[in-house]
Amino acid sequence: MTPDGTVYGGAIYDGRFSVSLVDDRNIIARAYALSAFHPAPKDVLMIGLASGSWAQVVANHPQVEKLTLVEINPGYLNLIPHHPEVASLLHNPKVDIVIDDGRRWLWGVTRTANST
Repeated sequence: MTPDGTVYGGAIYDGRFSVSLVDDRNIIARAYALSAFHPAPKDVLMIGLASGSWAQVVANHPQVEKLTLVEINPGYLNLIPHHPEVASLLHNPKVDIVIDDGRRWLWGVTRTANST
């Protein structure tokens, strides 16, 4: 992580610690637009945690009842508690964080989506 809150995973840009629409340094507006993509987003699967900023926004969406986060790198769980804007994510009862390869989770999602 850099001093400005930029997160790198495996030397590749992986987001920033920010949930602000005013200073949108990580294109967080897309996470705030969740209802534009689904009229009632109750059960959300998110592949990738990184800084937890996008997850924090989605978890606090009033219609979201459950957010399942799948992250392959457990190291992010050590960074998040040190950033007040996302620290509560780790204790949010609507959030389930799974350390796993997200590709395993996508197979079930695509089968369900294609069968309807």
